[in-house]
Amino acid sequence: MLGAGQLFALGFGGIVGVGWVIGLGAWVGQAGPVGAVVAFVLGGALTVLVGCCYAELLGILPACGGEIAYAYDICGAGACFAVGWLLVLANVVTLVFEALSLSWITATLIPAIRSQPLYTLGGYPVSAGDLVLGIGGMLLMAWLNVAGLRFAAKLQDAFTLAKVAMISLAIVVGLSALSPVRLEPLFGPPAAEWVGLRGVLVAVPFWLSGFANVSQVAAEADARVSPRKMGLMLIWSIVAATAFYVLLIVACAGLLPRAELLALELPAAQVFERRFGSGGLTRLVLIVALLGNITVWNSTLIATSRVLYALARAGLMPASLARVHARHGTPALAILSISAIASVGVLLGKEAIAPVVNVASTCFAIVGAVVCGLVLVLRYRDPTRPRPFRVPGGVPLAWVALLSSLGLIAVSLATPSGFLRRVPVEWLLLALWILGGALLWVRVRRSQPEMDEEQRRALILGAERDGAIPLLPDAT
Repeated sequence: MLGAGQLFALGFGGIVGVGWVIGLGAWVGQAGPVGAVVAFVLGGALTVLVGCCYAELLGILPACGGEIAYAYDICGAGACFAVGWLLVLANVVTLVFEALSLSWITATLIPAIRSQPLYTLGGYPVSAGDLVLGIGGMLLMAWLNVAGLRFAAKLQDAFTLAKVAMISLAIVVGLSALSPVRLEPLFGPPAAEWVGLRGVLVAVPFWLSGFANVSQVAAEADARVSPRKMGLMLIWSIVAATAFYVLLIVACAGLLPRAELLALELPAAQVFERRFGSGGLTRLVLIVALLGNITVWNSTLIATSRVLYALARAGLMPASLARVHARHGTPALAILSISAIASVGVLLGKEAIAPVVNVASTCFAIVGAVVCGLVLVLRYRDPTRPRPFRVPGGVPLAWVALLSSLGLIAVSLATPSGFLRRVPVEWLLLALWILGGALLWVRVRRSQPEMDEEQRRALILGAERDGAIPLLPDAT
C-alpha cells in the first residue's frame, strides 16, 4: 500500500526526471530565461487547474487506471478505451524519451561509453553503446516492476529524496553566484519573442505530465490516506515541480552569457564546470539527472501497466494483458509489452526526441481536456454526489481549465518538430495510433465474449476504497 509521501514521490518523481538537463538549453535558446520562466509559470498554473479537476474525480473514484475509470463512469466503455489508448501512447513515448536520455547522460558522464556509430538518423549518430544502454535500461526497469510495486515504490522514495537533496545544492550554488546581467536578453530572438515563448509553453504539458500517475494508482493507496489527501498530494507535486523548473532556469542562465551557455551540449550540467572550473558539481548534476531519469521511468511504467491491466480485465484490451505474475502479483505481461514497444523507439536515436516530446504533450493535453470536461459533465449531471475534493472556484474554474487545455492542443498541433513528405511527423504518428486503436477496438469487441456492463463496471470501478474487488495481489 502507498502512503501519502509515496504518492507525492510518485507524482513529483514522475514530473522531475531528466528532461531539465536535456531541455534547458532549448528553453533558454527559444524564449530567453525570463520567457522560459513565464512559459513554465503559465503552464504550471494551467496544469494546477487541470490537476484540481483530476483531484475532484480522484476523490469520487479512487480506482485503478485513473482517467480511464473516470471516462467509463461518466461516458461508457468507448470513451474509456479511447482515453486509455491515448494514455498508452503518451506514456510509451515518454519511456522512449527516458531511454534516449539515459544513453545521452551516461555517455556525457562516462565518455568511454561512446563508440563508433552504427548508423545515423537525422544527423544524429546512433552507436552500439546507445542501444545497449537504452534497451538494457528498458529491460532492467521492466524487471524491477515485475518484481513488485512495493519494491518499485521504495526505489521511487529513495531516488526522489536523493534527487531533491542534490539538485537543491546545485540550485543554491547557482543562485548564489548568478549575475542579473547574464540573464540578458531576457526573452528570445527579437521580433520572435512570442514564437519562442509559445515553443516552450506547448511542451509544458509533457514536462509536468507525471502528476497523473497519482490518480492511476490511487486504488493502491493506504486506506488511511483519504481521497482528499491524495488529491492534495497530486496538486502539490505540480506546484513543487513548477518551482523546481523556474529556480533551475534562473540558476543556470545567470551563470554564463547566453552564447556560452547555449554552446554547451548539456547546459544545465556543464554550466557549473564552465563557471567554476570544477567538474565535481557537473558530475553531481548528471548523477541527479540519472536518478530523475529512473524515477520518471519507474513511475511511468507503473502507471501505464495499471492502465493496460484495468482495460484488459474489463474486456477492453486483449485478456492476456490482465494476467498477473503468480509470485509477485504484478501485471507482468502488460509491463513487458509496454517495454518491448518502447524499445523499438530507442532505435531512432536522438532524432526521435523532439517529436516524442510534442506527441506526448499533445496526448497529455487531450487527456487533461477530457478530465476537465468530465468534471463539468458530472457537476451538471450529478451535482449532489459527494466530493471529498472540489475544484476551487467551482464550474467557472473548471471551464477555464478545459478551454486552456483545448488551446494547448491547438497550439501544439500547429507547432510540429518536422515533416515527412509535407505531413507533420506528430500528425502522422497520432493518426497511425488512432487508426491502430480503432482496429484494436473492433478486434477486441469481436474476439472477446460479451461482458455484462454491471460486471465490467465492477471490474473498472469496484477496486475502490471499499475493497469490493482486489486490484492486484501485490497491492494488498
